[in-house]
Amino acid sequence: MTYYPEIHTPHIASEKMDELLSIATGTPVFTASGSNSKCFISGDYAVLKTSNIEGHTHNFDEIIEDLNDLSNNGVNVVRILGYAITEYGKPYYNGHRYDSGFIVQEKAPGRELLDPHKVPVSFDPARNNPENRQYVLDYCTMLREAPQEHFDKFMSDLRKITDRKIMVDPSKLTNFFYDPEKGFSFIDLNFRTQEKLFDVADIECNQTHRPFLHTAFAMIKEFPLEDYNTGTPLYAPEEAEHIKTSMCLTFEKLSAAANKIGILPEDIADYFRDQSNPQCADSGFSLYEFTSPENISGYLSTHTM
Repeated sequence: MTYYPEIHTPHIASEKMDELLSIATGTPVFTASGSNSKCFISGDYAVLKTSNIEGHTHNFDEIIEDLNDLSNNGVNVVRILGYAITEYGKPYYNGHRYDSGFIVQEKAPGRELLDPHKVPVSFDPARNNPENRQYVLDYCTMLREAPQEHFDKFMSDLRKITDRKIMVDPSKLTNFFYDPEKGFSFIDLNFRTQEKLFDVADIECNQTHRPFLHTAFAMIKEFPLEDYNTGTPLYAPEEAEHIKTSMCLTFEKLSAAANKIGILPEDIADYFRDQSNPQCADSGFSLYEFTSPENISGYLSTHTM
């Protein structure tokens, strides 16, 4: 029998938590995994086995209540219902401690946005197969057909979440889900930030909302269209055009949504520009050969008739 130094059940019945923990300590089928966690689904619940529970402060408990409040106010977040610690971690030099255990969340609606391991790439020929190419084409179709109101809500929800100083990790598109009816949802919201993402200045100390746009535009991908080593096309010409036009259309829908929450068109144009200061550099937004919103608009005017 597993010993739990702590069990917290703020938004789930204790009996249900006990049932899910019993499954978790048995032989569950994990459907997804990351660097610090694995996940299995049981009915309407997702259970994460993780070594990344922030146990040294009240941040995690406060985030759980913030997520519950956001959800009650119509924001598409996946609530954390409870968690159990199986082993306390060793504190780092700065006092931070990350514990092992299980986090119980609501099951996210729809499908995860994009699994990067299914994208064809030159460095792994085994991934250059018809199934993965179709996966990319289907992803592009999904975003192409998603209505503007879904992007508007995504952008609005992103600001509401990050205005609570809750971290949204854009490096993993598996942290976003999409449902044709509900739109985009956010999962794995476990950590705090020091300031509101919308208010973070760029590296040139200007308020262009560049760090916020980095997260907001993460779903746009510059998928490789040919093998880097041989130059062999990975897709038929009409498929490559479908990918490019879909990403450009997604850019325009996200840009329109960003405008509605107060990001100016000139800020989005500046997002394409490389920035630098004496300490570091930040490469501008990249989307194939397009170097500005005007380039994208011009391309679409001749390729989506």
